[in-house]
Amino acid sequence: MKWRILIKKEELDSFVKKYGEQTFERVRRQLAKLKNGPFELPYKKLKGEENLYRIRVGEFRIIFTYFPERKLILVLRIRKRKDAY
Repeated sequence: MKWRILIKKEELDSFVKKYGEQTFERVRRQLAKLKNGPFELPYKKLKGEENLYRIRVGEFRIIFTYFPERKLILVLRIRKRKDAY
């Protein structure tokens, strides 16, 4: 079973408005790789956070958490590195 990926609508709208569809397409391609689970891409656990992780996409960081029992990945933030943490 593939994992589901959810992105907060406000986060998605804000990112596309600020950086454009073309930039989001780069991010979306990386997110699509998560459909096989969060272990397909190199990710790091955020220090000082219990269940938050990040994936690097160029200058952007995708901050997410996951729920293995539900096979769900919840994307919380997509930001440039300087604004992500």
